[in-house]
Amino acid sequence: ITNNKNTERRLILNDMKDKLLTMIIGLKEYPYIQYQDSPLCTEFSSMLNSSLYEMSELKLLNPKRNSICLIVDRSYDMTTP
Repeated sequence: ITNNKNTERRLILNDMKDKLLTMIIGLKEYPYIQYQDSPLCTEFSSMLNSSLYEMSELKLLNPKRNSICLIVDRSYDMTTP
C-alpha cells in the first residue's frame, strides 16, 4: 500500500510540475525557486528545478533570472481549518 501511495503522490506532483512548467515557459522566465522546508515542497521543487534546467538548456527560457517561484504547502495557509 505504501508503494502505491508513493506512486500516486509522484504522479500528482509530476502533473502539477508540468502545469506550472507550461506557465513558466509561456512567460519565458527562468525563476529562482524558493520553497518551504517540508518534504513535499522539497520534492516538488527538485522536480521543477530539474525541468527548468532542461528547458534553459534548450534555450526556451530567458537566461536572465528576474523572478522568484515560491513553493509552499497548505500547512502554511493560516486560513485552512
